[in-house]
Amino acid sequence: MYLIIIKILVSILIVILLSLLAEYSSPQIAGFFSAFPTGSAIALFFIGVEISHTFAGTSAVYNIIGLIAMQSFLLGYYLFSKLTKKIAKISIFIASIGGFLFYLIVIFILKQIQFTKITSVIISFIFILI
Repeated sequence: MYLIIIKILVSILIVILLSLLAEYSSPQIAGFFSAFPTGSAIALFFIGVEISHTFAGTSAVYNIIGLIAMQSFLLGYYLFSKLTKKIAKISIFIASIGGFLFYLIVIFILKQIQFTKITSVIISFIFILI
């Protein structure tokens, strides 16, 4: 029971800290910190507390790869929404399908690779540059 309360408080604290940072700093700094995968960080922290730090460390490698897949969904959604901008009624639907297709393609490709801490960081860095 206490762990649930701690999870809620930590999540609220992170949101409040990011809000304060956005309010009292420049938009660039606020954008930089808000782009961090805070949900993943919170989840990995509590996985480490509840299960083990070793399991959380191993999960972090694949968490980085999951962020690549999420970026591919966003890229696909963006590209398909630009293509279907003039068809407003179905644009969101088509963009969602396009994003999901990008996600599936990238996941299929990434599944073929054996990841380590170093390769996951290198691949995610390359994907960011693309």
